[in-house]
Amino acid sequence: MIYGLQGLFVGSWGEMHGSRFLTRRSMTELWSSMRQAAPESCFLAVRRPSQWRELAGFSDQWEERELEKRARSLHLGLFNDGLLGSDTDLGTWREDSVRQELDFQKRLCRYVPNGGETVGGEKLFGMEEAAERFSRMRLTYLNSLYDLRVLDRWKQTRYQGENGYRYIGKRLGYRFVVREAGLMKKAGFQLKIVVENTGFGCFYQEGELALLLRDQEGNIRRLGLEADPRTFWPGEREEIYSRLPEVWLNQEKAPYELSLAMTRRKDQAPICFANEGAKEEICLGRLCYGA
Repeated sequence: MIYGLQGLFVGSWGEMHGSRFLTRRSMTELWSSMRQAAPESCFLAVRRPSQWRELAGFSDQWEERELEKRARSLHLGLFNDGLLGSDTDLGTWREDSVRQELDFQKRLCRYVPNGGETVGGEKLFGMEEAAERFSRMRLTYLNSLYDLRVLDRWKQTRYQGENGYRYIGKRLGYRFVVREAGLMKKAGFQLKIVVENTGFGCFYQEGELALLLRDQEGNIRRLGLEADPRTFWPGEREEIYSRLPEVWLNQEKAPYELSLAMTRRKDQAPICFANEGAKEEICLGRLCYGA
């Protein structure tokens, strides 16, 4: 499966700068042709946020709902092959618009991915500066082979108690962590789960969450949860509530293991949580009856 195609293959190295085919008319024609040729699930991408706005017919008056609708329908994200090369990421935006462009990416890339490659350019960004910028850009992926001057420097740097390269790598895209889970005696027994996205980016495909009740023989009961992981924004905590079915609360055999699982809807591929020991599901606790 191809997750995304980087660029419209014009300009030096195909990086969408320095080409006569970067007018709105040419980009629209190129995008339309590539959209027909690429798999439906595949994201396309353009280099500059300004190019995205041109293709989308963006208006400064768009509210969040309109931006989301347009971004999801276009299936068009961003790539940036000048990351950290300079304050402007080597001309990806103008010098007088750095803050505005980073803020725009923070809005847009709730709905479409952003990635690229680092460059050891005129300015050396420290780990804290790099992490803060990647967070604002909602960065999903990086080229693991370029620029090795930057990547090797991260490997030799300690940040937040760990190797800087590992710190960045773990936070590319979404990174879901279960922060809290507990039962509340409210309208029967209601379960509260708190999930935090500790990554730089978001989850861009439809997903499903479910509770799994497993008995001592390995039999499993499943309960779907009303939650959309696409809206689990980076740096924020999402509270999920579910009332446990009466049949789950009147069991003779105990204890029962209660777990949380997340899958991608289209193929049921597991989405793993980042909690220590979590694999295709995470254990929330055990239910014991009559204790």
